Amino acid sequence: MNSVDFMNGAYAIATGNNGNILKTFDKGESWSSWNISSENLLAIDFLNTQNALITGTNGLVYKTTNSGINWHVIISGFYLNLSSVKYYEQNFAVASGDNGKY
Repeated sequence: MNSVDFMNGAYAIATGNNGNILKTFDKGESWSSWNISSENLLAIDFLNTQNALITGTNGLVYKTTNSGINWHVIISGFYLNLSSVKYYEQNFAVASGDNGKY
């Protein structure tokens, strides 16, 4: 796994290679596996209990508005690896990667 973020004390999502994510609802006692992409997922950040962003290779950005049940692609316009993300408010986030911040 490449990154993990806890939405609250019990619920977390971890991102990994080949589009794999792991979810826990019990503080990491058990995990369920999902696949949302073929790209490597490098970072995740929750804004609140509903909204999160995932970044990855080739400028990949995914957004959820329902606690990770569904993920939607956001076209970043970049084709570099985005290895970190910080989700500040509903319409503002910062990602960094191969050549700096975006």
